[in-house]
Amino acid sequence: MQDQAAHSVGQSHDSYRFDGRQTALAIDAAAPVASWRADVLERKGLDVPRDWEGLLKLAKKGLVVFPAISIDSLMNFYMFCLAHGEDPFTDGEKVVSEPAGRAALESLRELAALCRPEIFQWNPIKVYEAMAAAGDDIGYCPFAYGYSNYAREGYAPHLLTFGDLITFGGRGGRGRLRSTLGGTGLAVSSACRHKAEALSYVQYAASSGIQRTLYTESGGRPDTARPGRMRRPTAVPEAILPARARHWTGLT
Repeated sequence: MQDQAAHSVGQSHDSYRFDGRQTALAIDAAAPVASWRADVLERKGLDVPRDWEGLLKLAKKGLVVFPAISIDSLMNFYMFCLAHGEDPFTDGEKVVSEPAGRAALESLRELAALCRPEIFQWNPIKVYEAMAAAGDDIGYCPFAYGYSNYAREGYAPHLLTFGDLITFGGRGGRGRLRSTLGGTGLAVSSACRHKAEALSYVQYAASSGIQRTLYTESGGRPDTARPGRMRRPTAVPEAILPARARHWTGLT
């Protein structure tokens, strides 16, 4: 527990604590980050957008995508509630006030209307696969849960660069967008027939030594490790630690 508290990223360890009990150990941390094809933007003479207005200008050129399946849209909704000046779930009766909720949805609609309809079937992996594929029709993704393996040379046809989210003015805006914590945790069922072995594996998988070596070097998926060195991202490295396809922080 002390190792987890000291070495897990951000609040990923604390996010599994309910009613004074630790219900799982974090083996993964994730948060939406920006990503782009530097070669595409360079060929087209375009810069990486730094704010909402710049993002919309780039989206009007047809070069922007983001994951918009249900779970990612929900996470983006939370993010834009914050951007419009209101923290979700501060009221025990509702998620957010109607004005803030409407403003958040309008911001998402404004951007999605400028993107291809396929994004509503894309999760982050599909976004990155499309971005990293051959071609230059996609240049930028403003927010998607990060997978560090796409920043590794040799993993995909083209390298992706990861960095900070854009700034957002908006009504009551708070500067840079704040995304939603995600990741994966491991827990052992009380009905497990081999509890000792299961607990041993959980402790092993969640240890800082494994997190810093095997897990990170494998892009967050040890079964799909590929050769290649990590290219240092423009954002702090912790922002793009490996992520899995599941982004909720409760038990699954």
